[in-house]
Order: sequence, then C-alpha cells, then structure tokens
Amino acid sequence: MRYTRRFALLSLGCASGLSLMPRHVQALALRATPDELAAGLRTLLYDRAAARRIGHLYVRLVPTEGDPRILARLTVALPETQQVDAIALDSTSLHRRVDAQVRGDFASGTTVQLDGWVLSRTEARLCALYR
Repeated sequence: MRYTRRFALLSLGCASGLSLMPRHVQALALRATPDELAAGLRTLLYDRAAARRIGHLYVRLVPTEGDPRILARLTVALPETQQVDAIALDSTSLHRRVDAQVRGDFASGTTVQLDGWVLSRTEARLCALYR
C-alpha cells in the first residue's frame, strides 16, 4: 500500500481526535468483562481435577452461585456495579487480590467444609470456576 499525503493527514486527524474523546469512553475500552475475569481467575490454580471436584461440591451446596460470571465477581469481592480494569487481570494482581480475600475470609470465619477440607469461601468459589 502506498501512503499518500491524504492518508497521512487523515491518520493525524484521527489520532489527535482521540485526545478529545471523553475520558469515560476511553476507560470503557480498558474494562474487562466478567468472562475475562473468570478466565483470568482460572489460571491461578494448578490442580484442575481437584478444583473441579471441589467446585462441583460447592455449587451443590450453594446453587445460586452456579454462574461463572457471578462467581468471578464474588471471588474478588467486586460489587455488581464496579468494573474491573483489564490491566488488573494479570496473574500477579489477581493472585494478590484473591490471597487477601482468602485471609480475610479465614479471619472473619467465612469458611465452608467440603470433602473433609475447610476452605475459605473465596477458595471454594475459585474452585467452582473450574467445573
């Protein structure tokens, strides 16, 4: 493709127009969907077979949390109205957030007993994402 003066001027015009775009529109491009959040959370556990087994038990115990999108939001304690930044989906950030949530669950006594294990509710929800 041959670049013409018209193409260069059009490109510059479009690029400069991005700075005029309202900030909330720019921010929407950086938001992650609940499905992307669930996919990011699924990368945190290594033993998927065990997670799947525990996840089935948890969903049987709490059937209202069977939707992966709901589970993902609850796992990272995200209110329904709050959005997730796509940048925050890296495994280190997610691991830190889930780890803090797990410690908070044990401190507050928010645990469940599944298959002889005492798990924080966050850990059980994370496992339920694998089922």
